[in-house]
Amino acid sequence: MPAAETNYGKNEFAFKMADIGINAGPRIATEIMQKALNTFGMNLEEDGGMGDKTRIAYRDVIGQGKNKELMDEVIKQQKLYYSGKGEFKKKIGQEQIDAY
Repeated sequence: MPAAETNYGKNEFAFKMADIGINAGPRIATEIMQKALNTFGMNLEEDGGMGDKTRIAYRDVIGQGKNKELMDEVIKQQKLYYSGKGEFKKKIGQEQIDAY
């Protein structure tokens, strides 16, 4: 299946969130996911806390079959964080921006 047609499943999201968590920290990874979920109208507080509301919102979006769209949005938010753009609770330093 071509990459453009990939229907991302739980493992791909787990790997992506682990990757972000290792590089930026688990709270930033969760905040990125919350921001991504909010683009689907989930109305989550973007606090970086992985609570029931975030898990339910994730299941709702995945249940709508929007796996690819959600992954695209997670990647978009990840790029915003690593570029120093966007509004995040923790800012990335210029040294880290240069590294990414």
